Amino acid sequence: PVGKWWSVLFAAVMVFCLGNFIVAPLWGWWLPEGYSTHAGSVDKLFYIIFWITAFFFVLTESILCVFMWKYASGRPKESSEPAKAPGVFTKMFYPVSNVLNDQHKVEMAWTVVPALILLYIAFAQVSAWAEVKYQSRMPKYEGALTPLQIDVSARQFEWRVRYPSSERFQEWMKKKDPSDYKNFAGKPHHDDVHVVNEVHVWKDHPVVVHLSTRDVIHSFNLPHMRVKQDALPGKVIPVWFTPTKENSALNKQLGLYVDGINPATGKNDNAYIWDLACAELCGWGHYRMIGRLYVHKDENEFLDWLKKAESQSQARAAQTTSAR
Repeated sequence: PVGKWWSVLFAAVMVFCLGNFIVAPLWGWWLPEGYSTHAGSVDKLFYIIFWITAFFFVLTESILCVFMWKYASGRPKESSEPAKAPGVFTKMFYPVSNVLNDQHKVEMAWTVVPALILLYIAFAQVSAWAEVKYQSRMPKYEGALTPLQIDVSARQFEWRVRYPSSERFQEWMKKKDPSDYKNFAGKPHHDDVHVVNEVHVWKDHPVVVHLSTRDVIHSFNLPHMRVKQDALPGKVIPVWFTPTKENSALNKQLGLYVDGINPATGKNDNAYIWDLACAELCGWGHYRMIGRLYVHKDENEFLDWLKKAESQSQARAAQTTSAR
């Protein structure tokens, strides 16, 4: 009968989904490793929601398959008595069916249970959301907590990143309350360093990204840092994170800093290539709006990169001036 074939198909889909879940981590299809201080909180919240939805998916799909096999496999018989569930289900769910013994009670339960689950998730997510989004949790501009500030401006289809000059950066790091540092966002300086599609930070130090867009909505997404924030026209939105592992080192032959370096081995490792992706469909070139995140070992290494980038920026500016 057709009904039985449908129940087999639904059961096969459920088994396929469960099988994919089991093998996904083994084949590298699961979440990338999280390398920020708040990554653990985000992952915990993700798994709470995942296991709740997985449990009810398997439960409802299993019941659906059993009832389709039992009752949708043929034409129902005329009877004045209410249909009875299969014997095994009658015994298994007797405590529930004894309470939910009419349609109104079932509808009430079907409303109350999801409401309680959503209420639990609402409270469970508060700490993770606060750590990632509440401005009261943003790194302070004083002492050792003085964060690295960068300005990221999105446009179709690239990320334009602005850093302070090496001189200004060193002055900021020495001051305990750098007032000029606070005014970095949206206020370009003549000696700023500009790069495209590269975000450079260093390990174990807080970063504040002042995010904006020059055209349409984009989304600043660093999966390995568990960072995702929409860039909205007309707004400058602060985004912060603290990386806990480096992935960049100096290539002495090229004289440049490269990413994709496993700090444990010092060798190339694709798992340490950390993308900066646009997670909002922003036009025909959305697929190629990808940058890279470079996490340096320490402040000195970051400063060395900044000086190199500054020299390259000055050279480009000189070429542009001479061409005119």
